[in-house]
Amino acid sequence: MRIDATGDIHLPENVLAESGLRPGTDVEFVVEGNTVRIVPASAVSETRLPNPAIRALRGRATEAVTTDALMALTRGE
Repeated sequence: MRIDATGDIHLPENVLAESGLRPGTDVEFVVEGNTVRIVPASAVSETRLPNPAIRALRGRATEAVTTDALMALTRGE
């Protein structure tokens, strides 16, 4: 496989099939030393949350809260 003059790389069909990547999938490149991984963008965004405690709590809400209720909490009402 070769990178063409415009910097494009065309992944073989078997690589796309095995990785679960489809045309139109947003991807990001993760550089680790001299290795580059191509991963779905959503997988990277989860690991880029700045604080491990926030990462651990993501998606853990137990009840719905309205915007008005959140605003009241921030105003001390």
